[in-house]
Amino acid sequence: MQRNKTDVRDKDRIRKWIYLILMRYGFIYRFRPGNVKNKVMNTADIIIRNGKLVTMNPAYPAVIEQTIVIENGKITKIGETDEKADKIIDAKGCIVMPGLSNTHTHLGMTLFRGYGDDMMLQDWLQNRIWPAEACLDARLTAAGSRLACLEMIRSGTTACCDMYFYMDDVARAVEESGMRASLSYGMIELGDEAKGRKELEIARKFVADRNGTAGGRITTMYGPHAPTTCSEDFLARVREQATKDGVGIHIHVLETEAELKQIEEKHGMCPIHLLDKIDFWGPDVLAAHAVWMSDRDIKIFADKGVKVSHNAISNMKLASGIAPIHKMVGAGVNVSLGTDGCASNNSLDMFEEMKTASLLQKVSVMDPTAYPAEEVVRSATVNGGSVIDPLTGMLKEGNKADIIILDVNKAHLTPNAAFMNPGPYSHLVYAARGSDVKTVIIDGKTVMEDYTVLTMDEEKVREDAEKAAAELFEKVRGNRNENVRNDWNGKMSEMTEMKNVRNDWNGKRQKRRNGKIKTVKSAVSAVLSETADILRWKRGDSCASCWKYADRQIRRAFSEKQGCPWHLWGDAEKQHPCDDGFPPCVI
Repeated sequence: MQRNKTDVRDKDRIRKWIYLILMRYGFIYRFRPGNVKNKVMNTADIIIRNGKLVTMNPAYPAVIEQTIVIENGKITKIGETDEKADKIIDAKGCIVMPGLSNTHTHLGMTLFRGYGDDMMLQDWLQNRIWPAEACLDARLTAAGSRLACLEMIRSGTTACCDMYFYMDDVARAVEESGMRASLSYGMIELGDEAKGRKELEIARKFVADRNGTAGGRITTMYGPHAPTTCSEDFLARVREQATKDGVGIHIHVLETEAELKQIEEKHGMCPIHLLDKIDFWGPDVLAAHAVWMSDRDIKIFADKGVKVSHNAISNMKLASGIAPIHKMVGAGVNVSLGTDGCASNNSLDMFEEMKTASLLQKVSVMDPTAYPAEEVVRSATVNGGSVIDPLTGMLKEGNKADIIILDVNKAHLTPNAAFMNPGPYSHLVYAARGSDVKTVIIDGKTVMEDYTVLTMDEEKVREDAEKAAAELFEKVRGNRNENVRNDWNGKMSEMTEMKNVRNDWNGKRQKRRNGKIKTVKSAVSAVLSETADILRWKRGDSCASCWKYADRQIRRAFSEKQGCPWHLWGDAEKQHPCDDGFPPCVI
């Protein structure tokens, strides 16, 4: 049977349309020389449309309404485009801005949330934190770190600087979550040279194994804990190793006045000048807290390019003091923001941290213009990004696509016309909350969309953390009970020892008493012997008056332990008239 030409043409037309449709939606790719992806047309990964962009880029106004194109993890265009994309996000009624960077955390300490509040620092450390940390292990730390990543993603934090223990497990948690992080193993040497070598070797191996992993999202730093827990010689070795490996240093410094006094008493200078003497400071150093800084200290940081992580809420909660951030900013020091761990903050919400940091500076110097909202947002984005990854913290073509989208259609953000005039920063610092974050993109990948975290099983993460915290504090209680038992046993041993000492003492005292009794008995026997001679009068011709006098002197001799009663009688020149062969009485 001969085929109808019309039928053939219709079938060819249908095939053509099917082919075009498949090409349109990316199911069929046409080879194009020089195009590695071989796409049919310029197709991006993500396009964000209709949002109000707070770019933090000085090349643009504070807020612009433009489209963002994301491809291969980077922002390839800001402006109108006719490109297509695998995913198009409609950000109408939303603010689109760089992700926030939390530059000082202890992720595993989310398990300590609410454990040890309203306590003095030393009491808090010695009786809560250190005993609990002694019970941590890799599995528990990983559970706490996953919870921290979940909390940060949900509140708009896309990157963090973390210093803690079991850092390989922390790194795995960060990698699974999709976050960006600069990680450091916290080293405590305490002047012990052997311990210092061991700590530095652990840190060196971690830096070598983890730097640049997770597709470049994880970088590493060296993390000497503080000048009070690490000797000057050890810090000099850390400086040398960090320079050799080409990585930064993350350290606590001048968090408390006690630290300042301790270092001054020991070395005759403050920690800033002590470390400056060994050329420790540089633009690759992140100094957490920096509360008790003098003007001279600030000048050193400004001259050396040292970066500061300001932890306002943690410093307030532990009554550590108020860092002079307004002076640091005025001197040109790079100031970023951190929450610290959940034991001393209870929250990882950087929006809360921004508001508190700004208000604290204002009231500390009684100046409402101190640390203004725009500078605070810059600290949480641009400055924080410069610590973790210089290609983040700003919406700019060529930068990495770490972006958050906030829904401003909320009662506490209304009226939101202020986002356009006079500017967005006031609402972002004083009104916005972490819970307003709707979508999070990290390294060009969507990790949270419409309030749903895509990279983690939120329910399981929370459940695992709950179990981990219960297990941790069960260990703490067990250790505490064991310590109580050990203390009790120790006290019982002390009591037994004291009893033995007391028995020995009583024995010695009894011996001395027995010796005294024996001495007294001997004295009494001597008196009685002499008395017996006197009593011989009774058998002789002594007169009644002599016997009466003798009887009185005998009683006196017993009471005063004297010798012969005749020593108190008569004339020294005469013998007793009733003498019976006795010697004369001599007074």
